[in-house]
Amino acid sequence: MTTEINIPALLKYVGISGYSPQLGEAINRMLRANDTSTYKAAAQDVATSIFFPGSIFPDLTKFMPLLIKGIDGEDDIIIDSAIVSFNTSKNIVTTKLQGRDGTVKEYIAAGDYIIEVKGLLTYDGLRWPRDEAIKLRKFLEAKTSLEIAHEILNAFNIYEIVITDYNFPVTPFINVLPFTFSAISEQKTELVIMEK
Repeated sequence: MTTEINIPALLKYVGISGYSPQLGEAINRMLRANDTSTYKAAAQDVATSIFFPGSIFPDLTKFMPLLIKGIDGEDDIIIDSAIVSFNTSKNIVTTKLQGRDGTVKEYIAAGDYIIEVKGLLTYDGLRWPRDEAIKLRKFLEAKTSLEIAHEILNAFNIYEIVITDYNFPVTPFINVLPFTFSAISEQKTELVIMEK
């Protein structure tokens, strides 16, 4: 007599949903990697499987690194698997005029950019990325703006951000820790001292 095990059903039974054979295979490739480039390529495949499940273009999904410059004596942190999205709105004052349809619009200024970052912390071995998570947490809890280097954000003149909230979702994987954080853009303010 043979017994068949349905792995997705078994994982769902113990509370793990969203099983992906591609994700499991990519994690195994990370664990077996013998060099940094193979490890990073597998880590990007893990991120693709988590953030773009069932992607029809898995081989084309590559991520642009996000660098957060060091604070309080910490080294810079580089997030290789960062997925960055952002949006903004204009600050506009509208005024109703009697006898006229619609409103008069007065453009005041551009609003802050609202930024969301998704990414993965990984460890090259059989343990969760504890040191990496502690280091990232220090940046996420900073009571100051953070300088960043990211090709797209910098192209939109976003060089500093302030973290507003963050999340480390539950994961069943031992050496992969997904995270998300939200931020708003910060503009440097120049003070001018007027002499009497």
